Amino acid sequence: MVRYLEKKAHTKGEWRQSFISSVFLDFGQKALDLYWDPIQNSKTLMECFQQCICTYDHILSPLYQHHMDDSLFHCLHVEIMPSAISIAGPMVERSNRVVRSFEHPHRQYFIRVSFLDDKRMPIHYDREVNGREYLMQRIFPFMSAGYKRNPYDYRPKKTLIIGGRPFYFLGYSQSSLKDHAVWFMTPFKEKGETVNFTTIIKSLGSFSGLSFDKQLMHCPARYAARISQAFTATNPIMTEVEEVKQLADIEVVDPSGNKWNFTDGVGTMSPEFAKKIYAEMNPRKKNLSDYPRAIQIRYLGAKGILSIDYRLKGLTIGLRAPSKKLEIAQVFDKPTQYV
Repeated sequence: MVRYLEKKAHTKGEWRQSFISSVFLDFGQKALDLYWDPIQNSKTLMECFQQCICTYDHILSPLYQHHMDDSLFHCLHVEIMPSAISIAGPMVERSNRVVRSFEHPHRQYFIRVSFLDDKRMPIHYDREVNGREYLMQRIFPFMSAGYKRNPYDYRPKKTLIIGGRPFYFLGYSQSSLKDHAVWFMTPFKEKGETVNFTTIIKSLGSFSGLSFDKQLMHCPARYAARISQAFTATNPIMTEVEEVKQLADIEVVDPSGNKWNFTDGVGTMSPEFAKKIYAEMNPRKKNLSDYPRAIQIRYLGAKGILSIDYRLKGLTIGLRAPSKKLEIAQVFDKPTQYV
């Protein structure tokens, strides 16, 4: 069966690597199900393996469906536990702004790393465990590897090596951080230029000297939160904006001197813009009358909510100052992906 798999893989062209990894990933799960419940699963291991090959050996298989969606890519998953490091995948992962900025062949250099306990459960407080010591000995060494250090800092550092390549901490999203999952990457070349974690962070935008947040660089937590915007899993939408209006928040001061904010950074968009976004996200849907009246976006350096303003015409959006989080450090000659 392995030789049969190799013959099939040679016919897959650019999908060869994804075909092999998908077959073995699916087979691993089916074999595990067979081991734990042999009575309900009457198939043999060979039959399970053959079924996995057949699943990904036709044009309608999930393998090709994933490649049709630019928001998905195959990503290696690494689990770092107190006594072991486990590697799984590649698995289908929803991409983010950083990953989508590179071509598909270069997306293999990004991996998801999770910090778990030995039972593959999220790390939690345990009074019998010295949490600070565990953090400094098992998590900090991997997270700090590759970064400049104080010559008097003698804390341990350890580089994560996968397949002979060194991987370094890159970033995280706010939601993944709750699950103790972060992004790592290994340096690579693109168009003759070296791409590493330093160049990627610099490409996200300008975080210092912002007129709307002058103290950002003095607050590590807020600075990290701004960077995390680029690592949030999103659906890319290519809709050109014809006009961007800069709006002020609607505020009223009552006779007692209390200030009331009625918009809180929520922007606006035209009905035409909302319909076009909805149509692109649902290409098979013909009736657009039930299009959403509010959407969450990440557009250039802004993050927030847009609601319908029926007075706006064309593909127009309005952004308020609180939604602007950073200055983009790029020049754009075509529409950017957002939402």
